[in-house]
Amino acid sequence: MNHSVSMLRIALVVVPLVVICAFASAEEQKAKPKTCVTSPDDVAGLNEAASTNVNAIRDFKITAHHMLEQEKFGQLDCLANSLRTSKERFPGGLWKLHSLYIGLSTPPLHPTAQDWAKHMALVNAWVARNPRSITARIVLAESYNNYGADARGTGFADTVSASGWKMLAESSHKAKNVLDQATKLPKKCPEWYYAMQLVVPDLDWEPARRRALLDEAIKFEPGYFYNYRIFARYTQTQWGGEPGETKKFLQEEADKIGGEDGDIVYFQVANELICGCGSDSDLNLSWPRIKSGFAATEKKYGTSMENLNLMASMARAFNDAVLANKLFQRIGEQWSEAKWGSSAYYDGARQWAKAMAPIQEKQQAVEESAAAAEATPEGMRYKAVVVEKFHEWAQACLDEMGSDSYKSEWIVQISPEGRVEHMFHQGSSVIMNCLGQKLADIHTKNEAPFPPAPKPDYWVRFDFDPADFSRTAAK
Repeated sequence: MNHSVSMLRIALVVVPLVVICAFASAEEQKAKPKTCVTSPDDVAGLNEAASTNVNAIRDFKITAHHMLEQEKFGQLDCLANSLRTSKERFPGGLWKLHSLYIGLSTPPLHPTAQDWAKHMALVNAWVARNPRSITARIVLAESYNNYGADARGTGFADTVSASGWKMLAESSHKAKNVLDQATKLPKKCPEWYYAMQLVVPDLDWEPARRRALLDEAIKFEPGYFYNYRIFARYTQTQWGGEPGETKKFLQEEADKIGGEDGDIVYFQVANELICGCGSDSDLNLSWPRIKSGFAATEKKYGTSMENLNLMASMARAFNDAVLANKLFQRIGEQWSEAKWGSSAYYDGARQWAKAMAPIQEKQQAVEESAAAAEATPEGMRYKAVVVEKFHEWAQACLDEMGSDSYKSEWIVQISPEGRVEHMFHQGSSVIMNCLGQKLADIHTKNEAPFPPAPKPDYWVRFDFDPADFSRTAAK
């Protein structure tokens, strides 16, 4: 963040409660609260409006690290104590305390070896100056962890050098020792559990021990959803988890919490896991519940430009152009570089949503119409006749083209005369293409292969499984 630019805005800034806190010690708690952050530039950087500025949380983290570089250790301790006590969140529900730790535990941008050396020296100096600071200890542990992860790199295991593995192991060991020492301090922090879970994968803990750590974290601070996030990360298959484990874990934990709060946790964890890449299909998370969690989050914590970007990205990953288009309209030019990478990619996603939204809205409307029709006894009887005829064509395709393992979803509009008016289908295979061509030919020849539909604009939906016709059923 440009601190000289921030100075121009300071006349408009009213110092909020986030910069007010009490001292940590019992003796100091008897004193009157004091201002934690004294620099107007720092005050501005810590209090940008996350509801309208997509860079507000990023600037909060940058400002925190700027304070670390200036060795404002006392102010950082005071600020962390205040945020820990107040549990203050940004609009959108992110904890300011966690963002503070992120800003303090990694050098900005793309750190070099020299940047890391300087950073570690600063954090160690903070611990030395205030050895009773729980904040400094956790920052040191997370810094060790992040340094080790940086040395390892982001490639697959077989691409990591021997020195990379060695530095990761050494850093994890140091982080674990720091966190163990921190348990002796009088003050406790929910971030301690998050930091400990970061090093767990390198400690070869048994699953039961990992779970016990999470349970302890939840008991200490149920609302600190970052502990759910980090546990869920290591249930994924790329981290040694079993197929379906992540989905089961997240669903069970959200159900245990229940209601809108459970949906909020589901959303906050899912938005960390969904990457818009091939591994998303392995997670098989519930898109309706993610949407419910996003709505509940906005209802409880207000609008966040970061959440809007996250949700738009997930809507793209789940091929929900209708919702994505609405979100992009709200985002406008407040797009997140961290999420989209470039304006070209962001604009491409916006154009996709704008083009596809009308098509999907039409499909949603016909699906609702088909579901309403099937809800009646007459509709169920009529659908059975349509499906039987469809199976005749499918069998002919199978006889002609050979076996096929692909399932498909079909929605067909039938006229009062029994003609095929329109159709939608999802999926692509040889058999699906054959069926689609047969229906297209029937439509072109104006044939009426079905009995008259019960009413105009009549839609029938069914699922097709070439392996077992008897399992064909509407959703």
